[in-house]
Amino acid sequence: MIPKERVYLVLGAGIIAYKQALLSRGERLEVTLGQISDREARVAAINGDDMRLLRILSEALEALNNEADGQEG
Repeated sequence: MIPKERVYLVLGAGIIAYKQALLSRGERLEVTLGQISDREARVAAINGDDMRLLRILSEALEALNNEADGQEG
């Protein structure tokens, strides 16, 4: 088992990274979408940014899983 303090530390770092990415999303997308005239390409850019945000959360959970793997045995 992983100590709960370590869980809070690892998840907290992931949540903070996600929060920062989410708060900067509007400005980031506005710049990106302003450079794209094609609707399909704009939708793809938005979907790509969505995946980037989800990857941030996934990486936090993966780090926690890696912590758990290191504690076993």
